[in-house]
Amino acid sequence: MASVKQKVIRLVNSLLVSMNLKLLRLSDYKQIVEASPDPGRELWRWVRENYSIKTVIDIGSNNGDFAEFLACYFNAKQTYVFEPLPSYLSDLEGKAAKIPNLKIFNVALSDYEGEEFFYENSYGPASSMLRISELCKNEFPQTSGETEIKVKVCPLDELLKLELESDKFERDIFIKIDVQGVEDKVIKGGKKLFSIGRCVLVEMSFVPL
Repeated sequence: MASVKQKVIRLVNSLLVSMNLKLLRLSDYKQIVEASPDPGRELWRWVRENYSIKTVIDIGSNNGDFAEFLACYFNAKQTYVFEPLPSYLSDLEGKAAKIPNLKIFNVALSDYEGEEFFYENSYGPASSMLRISELCKNEFPQTSGETEIKVKVCPLDELLKLELESDKFERDIFIKIDVQGVEDKVIKGGKKLFSIGRCVLVEMSFVPL
């Protein structure tokens, strides 16, 4: 029987395909980076040279370090970050001096508007709407601590409705998702944004955790 993670991967892929996007493993870019001593650097260079990114959308931004990298690397004109944990809000606000036109949303993205239980993990990046498995706790002891809180949830398309309706919104978009297992709900709630996105980076595990 397929695991929950495998089902999510198939669902995410089908949603992306419906919007003319494709889910690829980084290894699929081997032909681009195989001659490079630093494949990661070459991959990012390839993205920058082939896509004129003007807008960065960072979903699951944690402390904002990766959003800062994306905004600076692509010289983005506007950056939108989404992070439901209040404990990271001050970190994100501190990025405003380094990221031009930064907009911060202290909310979790989903396919409906309301409230949802969220599990704040002792290892921040592992926080999720889904509980951490025993396998993950055993393999990564730093993830064993968990606190249940309630957070606001909202669809991406609803939060950026005005931007979508504006002619001034830069539509050369790079979207990054790191949401620990609810990728399908995020995409369902942001079909309009994803359909005009130039690149989508999805961080996900192919091993059930």
